[in-house]
Amino acid sequence: MIPGMFRTGAITFLYLLSIFGWGELICACLSRQAGDCSDYIASRFLLGCSGLYAAFVLLSIGGALRRGPVAIVIACGLVAGIV
Repeated sequence: MIPGMFRTGAITFLYLLSIFGWGELICACLSRQAGDCSDYIASRFLLGCSGLYAAFVLLSIGGALRRGPVAIVIACGLVAGIV
């Protein structure tokens, strides 16, 4: 039971990091306004969710909503989140 919970927690953490990475990429393209910490986190999270949603919709429209392309989208967000 514990290894399954650890795996789920690790996947959730990586997914959240990907969301913030996509949010950072989108915010970098839009503007560079400095705000307080809660503003920074909320904007990155909201734009990251929107960006991932749009990417998954585009994959679905293109008929490519499979493990490989989804992993690439998540990996790109992870790289942006880490950098």
